[in-house]
Amino acid sequence: MEYKTIFKYRKFIMGFAMLLLVLHHGRAYVPAGRINDLVALLYGGVDFFLFCSGIGCFFSYVSDRNPAAFMARRARRIYPVYLVFMAYWLYSPLTKGSIALRDVLGNLLWVQWLTGREPVFNWYMSALLVTYLLTPVLASLAEWADTPPRALGALLGLVVLSLCFWHTDQWVIITTRIPLFFTGMLFAAASRRREKLSRAELILLALVTLAGGVFLRLVHIDASEARLWDCGMYWYPFLLIIPGASVGLAFAAQFLERCAPGRWLVTAIAFVGGYTFEIFITHCYALRGNVWHYLLFAAIYAAVLHLASLAVKKAGDLIGRLLRPARETAS
Repeated sequence: MEYKTIFKYRKFIMGFAMLLLVLHHGRAYVPAGRINDLVALLYGGVDFFLFCSGIGCFFSYVSDRNPAAFMARRARRIYPVYLVFMAYWLYSPLTKGSIALRDVLGNLLWVQWLTGREPVFNWYMSALLVTYLLTPVLASLAEWADTPPRALGALLGLVVLSLCFWHTDQWVIITTRIPLFFTGMLFAAASRRREKLSRAELILLALVTLAGGVFLRLVHIDASEARLWDCGMYWYPFLLIIPGASVGLAFAAQFLERCAPGRWLVTAIAFVGGYTFEIFITHCYALRGNVWHYLLFAAIYAAVLHLASLAVKKAGDLIGRLLRPARETAS
């Protein structure tokens, strides 16, 4: 399979992952039993996001190798959405006086999770901040890792480094996923050197994915809750699962597009993949009523949030255009 085919279906992969995550968080609606046990393992949707983000961040950064410009591009895509949502999320505690100013700033600046203080919106915002800040270093490392021994060594080095953060409640959930973010960068960097994955590499990815699935099931059977979290066993299996699963999803999307119904399905899932951030930060707040209410409210909240964020972006662009003549005159 060609790398460009995998990248072509990146939004499809992210949309599929978002559906998995929505199903996982809605598992309260799934009857108890084996199916519920399976749904409980679908939290790896976030790991698909990080893998795909590694691909996107690599190409975005190496386009100009300007860390400030890279951060500005990421902020322009995400922060208007986040700011609109935070206006809603912070409204109640601010009006009740139940949140300190430093906690407001911590949430707005994406560092609140790392402080260990409550209230905190979600750990994922701090994970995005950390991965974005590390992107210049990791992108250069991915370019250096241009042979299998170098790539494996760099990846294992990041895994070993993550061990230093075991038993740190705030950091372990992030650092154990940085190797997967880096794996996305390895795929992106490899695509600049050659066009496709070899048959041997595809077979190896399939075997590694299968091993990761077995690993995931075993740790959930045998490991204690403390070890699952404190030692990162919740997340390490997905380092084995996600790359191969992403290639498999690209294969599936390519196959589905051979017929009209399949093309419609791929287009619909890819559409969801284009708004994963909006859906992610709103869907947990739609957990009410029955499953259909959950899905409906998640979709409505995400749509309203996206439209409001577009208004914020337009306002920012307008202000920027108005200020530009003044800056040019001053210079």
